[in-house]
Amino acid sequence: NPTNVRINCGTLLDSKRLCLGSDNGVLIYNLETDQFEKNTVEFPSDVRTVALSGDILWIGTLNGLYRYNLKSNRLENVSKQKNQGIPHHTIYSIIQTGQKILYVGTYNGLCYLNSTSSTFQRIELPVLFAKNNLLVNSLLEDPIRHCIWVGTEGYLFKYYPETKKVEQISLFAGNSIKSLALDLNQNLLLGTDNGLYVYNSDKNVV
Repeated sequence: NPTNVRINCGTLLDSKRLCLGSDNGVLIYNLETDQFEKNTVEFPSDVRTVALSGDILWIGTLNGLYRYNLKSNRLENVSKQKNQGIPHHTIYSIIQTGQKILYVGTYNGLCYLNSTSSTFQRIELPVLFAKNNLLVNSLLEDPIRHCIWVGTEGYLFKYYPETKKVEQISLFAGNSIKSLALDLNQNLLLGTDNGLYVYNSDKNVV
């Protein structure tokens, strides 16, 4: 029953269809008919993040990264393909930037899709204290500051795609950063286990 499951994420597929990622898989909700559409493929369960890239719906789950072609109705597990370069098969966050670059946050690190080789390339995130893993909870493109904000269990990073440099924001060290957004004044909003923070990186104030 689609009305009795936990929804973890969502994205609009078009003007009338909403894609929802849930513990039971992917649900397609038709806004015009006010009903869930019947799936024609068997989607994976434990969906944590979804992102639309043209006709491709990227699906991040606890058991792999999937690519679903909305036109051909083809679903494939990218994580099971050889030499993909994904740091870990458990996926927590996916975004596609304005430059059409796909970033994927996993249980143990961050990577992006190299369009020329069609494989993923790891982005090294500098940490002061090495843990067993570096879980990337949230990703956000910041077009004003030309960076990608990376929220992890214990760290906030600022990644610059043009220079490939990574900066750690020490102010948030130790925080579990679950979600990221920009407000109307271009302040960074951070949803953490310790509450909501408003951060202006230009003025360096919280």
